Amino acid sequence: MPQELREGMADPVNHELYALAQRGDAAQVRAWFAQRPQCDALDASVQRALNVAIRNDHERAVAEFPWCQDAYYSSRFDTLAHNAAHHGSVHVVAFFVARKATTQVDLERYLSHHMFRCAALSGHVSCVHLLVCLKADVNFQPLGECGALHCAVQKGHTDVAQYLVRANTNVNRPDIFGRTAVYVAASQLREATLRALLDEHADINMTAPHHNVLTSDSLDKTALAAAVANWCPDTVVKMLLRAKADVHAAGPAGITALHYAAQHGRRRTARILVRAKADLRATTIHGDTAEALACSTEVADFLRALARR
Repeated sequence: MPQELREGMADPVNHELYALAQRGDAAQVRAWFAQRPQCDALDASVQRALNVAIRNDHERAVAEFPWCQDAYYSSRFDTLAHNAAHHGSVHVVAFFVARKATTQVDLERYLSHHMFRCAALSGHVSCVHLLVCLKADVNFQPLGECGALHCAVQKGHTDVAQYLVRANTNVNRPDIFGRTAVYVAASQLREATLRALLDEHADINMTAPHHNVLTSDSLDKTALAAAVANWCPDTVVKMLLRAKADVHAAGPAGITALHYAAQHGRRRTARILVRAKADLRATTIHGDTAEALACSTEVADFLRALARR
């Protein structure tokens, strides 16, 4: 039995409201509140009843909770709208948007800030589609936060990411950390999402800063270098190379994808990069070749043998 239902059963009256909300019986929910005009809107069991109606996408039942009608009560109202987007409850989202539209609010900004990113982060493509149709700004990026596309990519929601790109989201726009969506997908090993982004012609060679918290160093990485550094499967490396990733790209410290492969003892990955014409003699700003950075004798010997050819 769900935790919320067990807690609600402690009070038979409020358990009744929970059951009505759960099955979406709007008429009975209205009658329940009509019999209790002094009901505390912030009562925990009443809140659970409202949440289950939102989660099950019963917009008519939600509309019967008195305070859901008051879009001016912004803090509580916005929390409920956020909750609806999180669960992908498209009918409830539409209801909240209609209520908010009656206020003097910048609706496009409101949708983009309060619902859009949440729906993308939760992977609800139908809810994302609804909000786009209602004119949410697909490129909106709140101050100090990531936009909807990066939210979807971080969680590996391929269908949402693909939809957003096709809805004219700027696929190459960096987030607040300077990372593109391709970089995030590669560094977080989101293989299917990365493939979808590449199919939409995302720029594969844009660099993004990587900050070392301990040393405060900042090293620019491409998606290829980030993928190798984060132990991505070799299938991802091959995918990136087929998409024309620059195998020679190096950040200010001179570190290439081959350096990372050697540093992590990834012999098979190093072989793939060398076959793609990676420069075995490329050095970092400290004069280290990939061979010098190799963490194992096996990889060092392998690279040394190739360098002598």
